[in-house]
Amino acid sequence: MASIRLPTGERIIFPKSKKGRLLASLVASAEFQRLRKIQQLGFSDKRFPGANHTRYEHSLGVYQKACDFVEHIKDRYPEHYDKGRAFEFKIQALLHDLGHGPHSHTFEVAAKAAEIDVADHEVWTSRIILGDTEIGDLLEEYDPALRQRLGAFFAHPDGERIRDFWDSMISGQFDLDRLDYIERDSFHSAVKVGVRPEYLITKTSIVDVDGVACVAFGISAKGDLSGFLQSRVKLYNSVSHDPDGNSCDQLFAGICKEVKAVLGDHSPEELGLSKRNAIVRLLQSASAPTLELYLAANGSQMGVFIDDVSFSDHPLLEQAKKRAEKLHNDKPLHIIDLEDYRPGYTDDQWEEAREEFYRIADEVDAHSIALADSYEKVAYQKKDNPRENILIQTRTGVSDLSDFDGAIPMSVSHAYFYTESREVKDRFKQSLLSAQL
Repeated sequence: MASIRLPTGERIIFPKSKKGRLLASLVASAEFQRLRKIQQLGFSDKRFPGANHTRYEHSLGVYQKACDFVEHIKDRYPEHYDKGRAFEFKIQALLHDLGHGPHSHTFEVAAKAAEIDVADHEVWTSRIILGDTEIGDLLEEYDPALRQRLGAFFAHPDGERIRDFWDSMISGQFDLDRLDYIERDSFHSAVKVGVRPEYLITKTSIVDVDGVACVAFGISAKGDLSGFLQSRVKLYNSVSHDPDGNSCDQLFAGICKEVKAVLGDHSPEELGLSKRNAIVRLLQSASAPTLELYLAANGSQMGVFIDDVSFSDHPLLEQAKKRAEKLHNDKPLHIIDLEDYRPGYTDDQWEEAREEFYRIADEVDAHSIALADSYEKVAYQKKDNPRENILIQTRTGVSDLSDFDGAIPMSVSHAYFYTESREVKDRFKQSLLSAQL
């Protein structure tokens, strides 16, 4: 594997060296190739048809940006360049999303609803690196200590894993992961944003903050950094947290919950499901899934599972069948946006609306999907660890981006109500329009 060309134009080239051969072998491994079947944005392609890109190309994109960052540090800040650490950094970038389940965060929603003991995807990334896998064997043969460090890095929570400025560019508030998915998600969803990854990478510098080497930017990059934060919020609000995509997540979660309950007393064959399907086996599992079973779960297995449920004639899967048909036919849930009825709603108004929504849902059909979903996305939050922050180097010292008036975009919030019952929708809307709330 000499090179790979991605849809967005990047050409990934692996050098003809021992390190280059390791990188190419990691990409060719079964665990990395599995990412071809893990959609980056879950069901977002229901609303944005082009947003069916995968964790495979995103991981390669982050790797390419890591290579660009390494070359920049090597050329501009040689005193901070370490050949071995830079190579480890490239592997961190390449492998950072190995542990995602089918449809990425969609699977986490379903696992929680079905009470499947599934850890965060970073933990699974660590398990893949340290487990009996092709990637584990490749790293062990190359350098056992490197393998252990990589496994430990992904096993730690976000804020605790940052040891140096290299780590911050994998897991900080400005990092190459976010820089790539902003660019890639924008490209595939056609939701235009204003971010220039190559420019921002070239504007990075290494500064000393209380004896700690941190990534910082010149004052000329302040506008682009604000654009980076604004772009992230915009994509989260418009694409990642699009209510149509989220409603599909809830439909799939409802299917998994119902199928798991029925599998307790019936075999997959009785239900018209394949006993070899990885999603079925996950739902059958009485304990945390093994690494082998987790790795078997991918988007293809998920698609087959949804199709099998939609064709099932078993009476105990009647509701799951209807939900699968809705997914199959791209028909999500009914969605009510509280802002449509209460612009500038208060916390008290949200709680009142939430209580009324669930009262109506229970009255109509307590077994149908009914979800009240409120969220707030903060663009940026200054942390205690300077390596986690976005720093600006000025002529008088180092400042945080938040110190500059107007540099941080406003946070966004939404309050959505989801239901598969038209009666619940109509009655709740009427309540919102009346004086009851």
